[in-house]
Amino acid sequence: YSRCDGRNEPVMRSFCRRSIMTMSAPFRPSRMSVKISAPQVAACADVFDPGQLQALRNSMKPVSFMEIIESLLDKADEIIAGLSALSPDSDPKIITAHAHDLKGMTGNYGLKELSAMAANLEKAAKDGRRDDVSAILSSFPEANHRARAAVQEWMQ
Repeated sequence: YSRCDGRNEPVMRSFCRRSIMTMSAPFRPSRMSVKISAPQVAACADVFDPGQLQALRNSMKPVSFMEIIESLLDKADEIIAGLSALSPDSDPKIITAHAHDLKGMTGNYGLKELSAMAANLEKAAKDGRRDDVSAILSSFPEANHRARAAVQEWMQ
């Protein structure tokens, strides 16, 4: 599963390659600040829908809103780290539970790509499709990086 293929292929492919190459070791996504250009933000429409956060942003003090967003991104990191520690042979109920949590949380905050991936993972785990589970699990870190970058760009 990859958002690097599709309507926005040239921009997203370039962004995905660059985002992987610019990750520092050790990978600490909660402290990562990524700069992307306006065309790349437009290409992130499949990654993040800011409309779901704008009303919340308008109704809160900036510091409080930033704390909520940082908490959201940190929790996504935590769930994805937990999923990454699993294998396709792990208990499908555990995979399904983590995927369900991630799907709801990210969907409520407009992180469309992560939510869709989590929904696909939840269904694949329930259906016992180990190859699909493996492919989705391995693509989460890159998708999480794109989501974080899109949200951080929007916040500025």
